Amino acid sequence: MYFLEEFAGDAQFVKASDPEPMPHLSAVLGNVVSKALGRQVELEQPLVSHLRQHPFVHGNARAAGRIVLFFYFAEVDTGLAMIIPGVRGEGDVARFELKGGLIDPGKN
Repeated sequence: MYFLEEFAGDAQFVKASDPEPMPHLSAVLGNVVSKALGRQVELEQPLVSHLRQHPFVHGNARAAGRIVLFFYFAEVDTGLAMIIPGVRGEGDVARFELKGGLIDPGKN
């Protein structure tokens, strides 16, 4: 929660990031959010940004009328998504791991 609360509104953090379309990450997040909500949903208008100085990706999207905030740490192949409102409360957090890393099909 600290990361989500502290960095979402940090102007310097946002300025240090470059928008980068990552449809492969959006597809993974769609699956993560669908599992968290217990039904198939589509990730809408994903905005994905890459922090230039680090192998770190962050962004937001919508799904089923909810807000989705996410982070992905490439060095440890682990991500975190927060879904607001959640199914069980004000917000649900879903952690995900990508064994073998995030594969970009456009670079095969």
